[in-house]
Amino acid sequence: MDEAEFSALLEAHAGILGRIAASYEAQTAVREDLLPEVALVLWRALPQWRGEGPRCSFVAHVAHSRCASHILTGCRPCSGTWNRTPETYDEHL
Repeated sequence: MDEAEFSALLEAHAGILGRIAASYEAQTAVREDLLPEVALVLWRALPQWRGEGPRCSFVAHVAHSRCASHILTGCRPCSGTWNRTPETYDEHL
């Protein structure tokens, strides 16, 4: 796959990639940084796609995996932020 085909693939799946990233990351700035990371991982993973299922399913799987890794490696407890009660959580957003 060349760069033009990859760009077309990203454009065709921009909606689902954006929704997946948004489901894992609420902060817009961080989410905007996450999307290029998803694209890079997808670029590296595409040669492994065997064509056994829809390409959109493969794209979604790769995006979910990268976003989950983002959560697992990027979320670190900060002092005072993990002790919020549901009643006061919205105050900190």
